[in-house]
Amino acid sequence: MAKTNELSRMKMTKNVGLTATPQFTNLRRRKYIERGLMLVVMIGLLSVASLYGDLFTRLENYFSPKDEVYGVWVEQYVAPYSAKRIELGKAGVISSGRVLTTSFEFDGHFLEYQIGNTSYRYKMRDDSNTEMTQMSSSHYNPTFRLSGKYQKNLR
Repeated sequence: MAKTNELSRMKMTKNVGLTATPQFTNLRRRKYIERGLMLVVMIGLLSVASLYGDLFTRLENYFSPKDEVYGVWVEQYVAPYSAKRIELGKAGVISSGRVLTTSFEFDGHFLEYQIGNTSYRYKMRDDSNTEMTQMSSSHYNPTFRLSGKYQKNLR
């Protein structure tokens, strides 16, 4: 029995000095290649996703162009002297002769813009985009009408 223990110890000490076999280095090289290819695929997927994001933005602007809401919006159901007037155009959002912001978003149903830390959101009330209601947490949600577009042309 002592002889078998001694033989097994000799085998164990011989295995300590093993070097990497060509098969092991080949396997390691394949792992590096595989990981490199996975990295290239991930970078490719991220770039394709970002390009599709830009495509969706362009399609959204094509199907619901901002120029549908260009014009002067007048607050309804208030005294004429206190009615708020908002002008939307290429220059941005203008009120009382001042440019409030140079950009706004319109997706066909909602109009949104931001002034400082305050966001303004309006919901279109009809399909022809001539009336909108301001969405806010307060009890008063003013309604605005696009002046000129809703009036019937009698000539």
